[in-house]
Amino acid sequence: MMREYETVIVLKPEITEEQLRNFQTKVTEVIESQGGKIAFIDNWGKKKLGFEKDKYMKGIYLHVVYFGKGGLVSEFTRNLRIQENILLFQTITLNDTVLDFEGRFNEILQKRENPEYVLPYDHNNSFIEEYAQ
Repeated sequence: MMREYETVIVLKPEITEEQLRNFQTKVTEVIESQGGKIAFIDNWGKKKLGFEKDKYMKGIYLHVVYFGKGGLVSEFTRNLRIQENILLFQTITLNDTVLDFEGRFNEILQKRENPEYVLPYDHNNSFIEEYAQ
């Protein structure tokens, strides 16, 4: 039985496209090495932070939704903490028990392909009813 997780990561705003691609590759490797599977990684772009963090007022936001078991989140968190380009990150459990993993995974992919499907948060960071990307 797997769980569904969501992690939002805020990176330093001055990282290059190459560093961003390398980081996304590292995220994928860590999750897959722990037996997890990534549903998607979205780059939400550079946005203003709600408060100053390490003298930064902006950051590059990444949204990662993935599936995994037990120790995946602790290993993923450990890896995030040692990355020098991370300002903040937060992980939540979206679903404690995913019984039909393939079905849930395909449902997420289908919703992402629908052009009418929206982000879970609008630009003002208010929650939108239907969970999306």
